Amino acid sequence: MTKPIHIKSISRIDASVTTYALFVSVIILIIISALFLLSYINRTTINSYHLKERFRQNCSSGINLLLADTTYQYGETYMLDLYETGIDTVEIRKSKWGLFDLLHSKAWYRD
Repeated sequence: MTKPIHIKSISRIDASVTTYALFVSVIILIIISALFLLSYINRTTINSYHLKERFRQNCSSGINLLLADTTYQYGETYMLDLYETGIDTVEIRKSKWGLFDLLHSKAWYRD
């Protein structure tokens, strides 16, 4: 003779467990949102740093152009496209200050 199979009854879950599950899911949602926000802030900070570095290099290139070429006149402003791409523009100007030469350089970047 075979033994009869008994099916165990499914016990009910307390209602307070759903509250805990909801609380844990909200905490996980906050952590994931914080990670997305951290990633966004990191990306914008890195982009800002690269843009500032590009401006610094372009201004330095403008100063180097003024130092290397003696054909630039005092008091005149020159607009130059540095790499002939239409993106990096620099404005350079040479002026006198007593015995010294002042070299001015401003950089623009167009996306």
